[in-house]
Amino acid sequence: MSAILTILRTVFNQSNHYIPYRTSLNLPAYDGNFPFRQKQMAALELALSNAPITAIAGNPASGKTEIALAAINMAIAHQRSTLIIAPFASTFTGYRQLSLPPLEVTEDQNYRQSVKTWLKQRLSAPKLDFSPPHWLSDQLFEDLQIKRDRRFWLELLNQLESQTGEQNEEKIAKIIAELYPSIHPARRQLLVHRLIQSKALLQQREHLYQDYVNLSDSSLDQMTDAVMPHFQAPILCTTKHLSRLENSGLDLVFDLVIAEDSNYLTDQELQNISMRGKKLVFLGDLVDRRNLFGKLFNNLLPSYRVELTENHRLNADLAHHIFPLLYTPLIYTATTQKSNSARQGNPQIIWYDVRNSLQFEQTFENLLTNILHNKTRVLPSVLTFTEITYQKLQQLKQRLVEKTPQVSNLEIYNIDDWHGRQCDSLWVICDQDADQSEDNRSNVTNLRLNNLRLALTRSSHQIKFWGDRQYYQEQNIWRDLIANSSFVRDITIIETNQQRG
Repeated sequence: MSAILTILRTVFNQSNHYIPYRTSLNLPAYDGNFPFRQKQMAALELALSNAPITAIAGNPASGKTEIALAAINMAIAHQRSTLIIAPFASTFTGYRQLSLPPLEVTEDQNYRQSVKTWLKQRLSAPKLDFSPPHWLSDQLFEDLQIKRDRRFWLELLNQLESQTGEQNEEKIAKIIAELYPSIHPARRQLLVHRLIQSKALLQQREHLYQDYVNLSDSSLDQMTDAVMPHFQAPILCTTKHLSRLENSGLDLVFDLVIAEDSNYLTDQELQNISMRGKKLVFLGDLVDRRNLFGKLFNNLLPSYRVELTENHRLNADLAHHIFPLLYTPLIYTATTQKSNSARQGNPQIIWYDVRNSLQFEQTFENLLTNILHNKTRVLPSVLTFTEITYQKLQQLKQRLVEKTPQVSNLEIYNIDDWHGRQCDSLWVICDQDADQSEDNRSNVTNLRLNNLRLALTRSSHQIKFWGDRQYYQEQNIWRDLIANSSFVRDITIIETNQQRG
């Protein structure tokens, strides 16, 4: 039994238990530039500490993922192995831009194949920006090799090698001026001088680049076998794919494990996670304190836990109407996020009262067309609660793309793929016919408070609902949402005789 699992069992059976065990993570204090608030910084310090277990609770938009990203980037910088676990793959959206690109464990590859694929992707586009130790960092010099590749500059330098230095400088300066017309002439001259002096360096980088991209499959296999026992890239893994790590043939225990959406974890998943890390950081929502995460958070000493109670995504007008319906106590939203859009005739919550598919398609197309004509407006994200409605929306999108190709950029999500995402404007499609379908009874989510929280707390500025308002007014949660929001606008689309026929 792992030390972490033993600690977890003790914590669940004994509240306020002091944990004498300490890990060897030994990460320094955070030195980044992200403007964390005081309580967020306290949570980050716990995540970086040598305490073997840390629990960070908070509502959506409270900054949990930003804290996790900062901790992981610190671990990467100090060569600590990291594993990010979540019940839903969409949660990893915010983790794909880490300082070191992560490896994602998938169902169609074993762990070794995943490592090999990761290496192949990195080596197909290697970042070769090494310079002599005495050189100062020069980002424009590196950007020149992106604007025009190394081979272009090497060929140019070879062509001009027999000419005088002054002629070389004039021709190179002219090309640089075309690439960067706004930089100062003195800065341009420095770039010219550096290019001429760095021919041997560019040749060395180009030779290495060709060696990497033309690496044989057998050489790649050798590299994979060499790095697997001490692979340092962050790994993204859903709870259902944890067995891929267990079946890797290696005793994979990571220095730092981040468990996102811990309020969804089962007892077996919690045990599996505890076997994978030396330090565990649990992130979750405390809406239901009776689940495993809630009990773990309540039983931990305050020195191992932090609860975040702020909102950093929804503007104040939208938060004022959403949070009182979904959370008790209320969530704090900074007044600096106040929006005047409501007073300008642009309410944050709108309900389109549509009662059949023809009405819906006509209104949907008209609104999309208006948005596309107004180039300053961004397409919304579209969210639905059932697979039936999701498939219908995808079919509608394909029909609209034939008439308006720009509609192809419209993003449509099912509720199960909405975790970890965010947008400025959200359209929530409510289809009671799909909800009442016997085949989808297990997916009836319109009345489930957790999914409603997930749906309504990831749009920062505006939410539009589509559905039969009269039907949803009979449902408790929806009734409160409709009745208590002063910004709901009832737009009923009347059927014509031709539509009825």
